[in-house]
Amino acid sequence: MMTDETKVPGLVLRWTPFEEPGREALGTCTGDRFVLRKPLGQGGNAVVWQARDRLMGRFVAIKILRSRDPDLQRRFDAEAEILANIDHPNIVRACARGVTTEGQPFLALELVRGQSLDARLEAAGPLPWREVIEIGIQVADALAALHARGVIHRDVKPANLMLVEGDAARRVVKLIDFGVARLSGTLGEPEAEDSNPKPPRRPTDVGVAIGTSGYMPLEAGLGPADERFDVYSLGVTLHELCTGTRPGIEAVRPLGEVYPACDAPADLTTVLAAALALEPGDRTQTAAELGRALAAVRAAHPEHTTSPLVDDRYERICLLGTGAKGDVFLANHRGGGHDVALKFLRSTQPDDLRRFEREATLLAALDHPGLPRFYDYAPDADPPYIAMGRAQGVLAVTLCRQGDANRLRPLEVAEVGLQLAQILVVLHERGIVHRDINANNVIIDLQRRPVVKLVDLGCADLTEGYYSNEAAKRRYRTPPEARVKIPDGGIEKLAWSAPETRAGLGWTDKSDVYSLGLLLFRLLMGKVPMKKAGDPPMSLRELARVCPEELASAIVCALNPDPGERATAAELVLRLQGVLEEDAALREHAAQATSDEPVLAPTPPEGAEQDRAPGGPTPLPPSAAPARRWGVIGAGIMVVGVNALLMLAVAGGRSSPSTAEITAAIAPDLGPSRPTTRVEAPPAIALVGVDTALTSVGPQLQRCAALAGEAVPVELTVRTGLAHFAGIDVLTNDRRIVQCFRDVLDPLRFLPSKDQTLTQDYAP
Repeated sequence: MMTDETKVPGLVLRWTPFEEPGREALGTCTGDRFVLRKPLGQGGNAVVWQARDRLMGRFVAIKILRSRDPDLQRRFDAEAEILANIDHPNIVRACARGVTTEGQPFLALELVRGQSLDARLEAAGPLPWREVIEIGIQVADALAALHARGVIHRDVKPANLMLVEGDAARRVVKLIDFGVARLSGTLGEPEAEDSNPKPPRRPTDVGVAIGTSGYMPLEAGLGPADERFDVYSLGVTLHELCTGTRPGIEAVRPLGEVYPACDAPADLTTVLAAALALEPGDRTQTAAELGRALAAVRAAHPEHTTSPLVDDRYERICLLGTGAKGDVFLANHRGGGHDVALKFLRSTQPDDLRRFEREATLLAALDHPGLPRFYDYAPDADPPYIAMGRAQGVLAVTLCRQGDANRLRPLEVAEVGLQLAQILVVLHERGIVHRDINANNVIIDLQRRPVVKLVDLGCADLTEGYYSNEAAKRRYRTPPEARVKIPDGGIEKLAWSAPETRAGLGWTDKSDVYSLGLLLFRLLMGKVPMKKAGDPPMSLRELARVCPEELASAIVCALNPDPGERATAAELVLRLQGVLEEDAALREHAAQATSDEPVLAPTPPEGAEQDRAPGGPTPLPPSAAPARRWGVIGAGIMVVGVNALLMLAVAGGRSSPSTAEITAAIAPDLGPSRPTTRVEAPPAIALVGVDTALTSVGPQLQRCAALAGEAVPVELTVRTGLAHFAGIDVLTNDRRIVQCFRDVLDPLRFLPSKDQTLTQDYAP
């Protein structure tokens, strides 16, 4: 028998085999129907027996609650209510409920014969990936049934999944243990008017995370759990079943790298990475969607047969991505030999068919390097599909993780923003509003320089300008009565929608700019600028700490909650072009200042002192030294040098360095005005590295930890070219502690040697 834990606020139930049956006795008849036969497990508040149902002539599992705690009794009643109203082949069934002769509530459940997946992992290690996919499809279907009834499980993990004994060719999994489930809807039939109303359910307090550590998403406890909570937990579970380990908050690595014996295809990693996205808005949105994605991976990699050709032309190779309405596969055109992306429409709803047709029409009409190249549209195929050029690179969402050393640098973010803004200019000039600019619809190729593709026009809307735009070169204009208006389908509630769309005011060109600004902020900072709609974004001053002020200003302008004050796409293009052009000019300036071109020395004045060895070269006087041009790079060195002097002075207990010392340290050859012809060597100064800088403020950081009364993990991001930390992440919810650490770390200046992420636990 395995050991399992169910977490409840302030309580841990540990189920273990036991010999003493407690207050219940072998042979006791519970509820005048169930005869207790064998104890199966117990905890501090409940006991589980195997019993015989005298009425039905079968064995069942009887769960008896011993605790008198009102909250636990409420959760026990909720579990009974859920199981009494859900009938699904992959959810354990409830047979009856009642009260024992001692007044203890009990629940009679289907007796599942088999072992938990937790025990299976412990006994035999990771499962074959095909078996994991089958398990995932079944559990996703069970969760979708629960979510449709307003139930969030909140504790999906291998220990709560039972592998049923039976045919090995068709393994069946049962989802068990609904002790911490959240009910957001009404189960069962409505009560009669004269019945006693049930006491209202007490919602979980904000700040209290319900579930099991390691399987909960980061947003647990910050608000009510929704479907994406269970999606994340199932993603962790499937990752663990494939590799034997749970993923951390870093980017999801290929399964074969985590566990070399796993030969799962790359598209399974893609599906799990989508389910494990840290931001709920980036995550696979529903369990049903995750189940369909797993089924698509299974279809793309049949075990024994070759995948049939699509329309006798396209051979599917692997799954590239999945969404709520369709799937995208990498395929090869058998005739031309080139690779394409095939986007299949899964939905059969008329509105979705119209959107799909509109997307094909727009791709065929728009010829832009930032959009996929259009090849074919097959509306009569089953299912319909669009064939388009395959975009190289990675999804932008993989570059938006906080603390990830692979995040884009500020100027790369500016380049990405410029290309996306240029795409929006073209769309808006043609009367098209994209409405779905987000990290899952942008692919970035980083091979040489960022090259961007906007890959989804499925939510695009058409304005009056689309029908009257002469650039489209249409043979006739569509009359107003023939124009198709497709319902929005709830996209105004998406996490990246502009404030005015959330308020029900509809979309404009500037709504796209807001979504783009949100994406650029995430690429730059690794997090969203506000936790909930309506919050003000990060200030320009704080944002400018990690990027050029012009870039920070452009992003803040794009995120202005007032669309009247927000930049247009064309204005954003000009702002971002200015950022990149200024950087290019500074780079050219710095290159000229440090060039190796020879400088001819003038004839030294008669009688001038010669400081040279016999036969050696004549030293250059200061007047012959090339003038140093100080751009961004030089200014950074100046700042680092000054701060190095200041920190060394503090460490040595001496007063601050003089202006002459600072000048000598950072600019020994700034001009020809020195009266001497002798070249003085500058004083030797060791620039402070990041480790030395952190050591110098160690006592202050310990005092911050003392305020917390425990060790506080801190994650610091270092970027070459930045003399300060690019990111400071204090892993605590106490704002006082966070501010204390930031007050110490923000002013630090140092000379970074490489891009890196430092993680340190600071103890009192």
